[in-house]
Amino acid sequence: MTETTSSESKSFEATRVHQWWAGLRGDSERKRPGDPGALAELRRCSTALEVQMVPAFEALVRAMPNAHLESLAVAAAVVSHVREHDGGARVAEQLAQTGAGSVPAMSPLRFRRFLQVEGATERIAAGTRLVRQLQGRINVLDLASSLYWWDTQEDVQRRWARSYYSKLPREILTKSKE
Repeated sequence: MTETTSSESKSFEATRVHQWWAGLRGDSERKRPGDPGALAELRRCSTALEVQMVPAFEALVRAMPNAHLESLAVAAAVVSHVREHDGGARVAEQLAQTGAGSVPAMSPLRFRRFLQVEGATERIAAGTRLVRQLQGRINVLDLASSLYWWDTQEDVQRRWARSYYSKLPREILTKSKE
């Protein structure tokens, strides 16, 4: 893997993952078939190694030949659970948004635990829960980029923390400090 920290490279990686995911999802309006079987197979994977054994993952690897396989597998596994791309906000901001009852999609305690997750297998499990908490509607580009760079760049966790806490309602933020 080429070590680079430029935002241009980050968006390139995420764009490739998004295109791959969109191809698997298909588009009924444009009459473009997807591959729901491949998505289902990816959803059943709980480790990066299992993801790397799925034939549909090979198409992503070919689109990104210099990518770090384990990081790419984590992103692919979690993104396979996404039902709809919502590019309106970053994932951490989406997690802080409140729904009915002024409760954020992810509590501050769960969010802190998510930031502390280590290892590919744990990140797949935690990322899958995160997607479920947002009912499968999430910013695929931000999710893929963040998961891909999670272990190599500490600023990913810092950015997520800033984004989450800046969007969290003040009354919840003060309760979480108590």
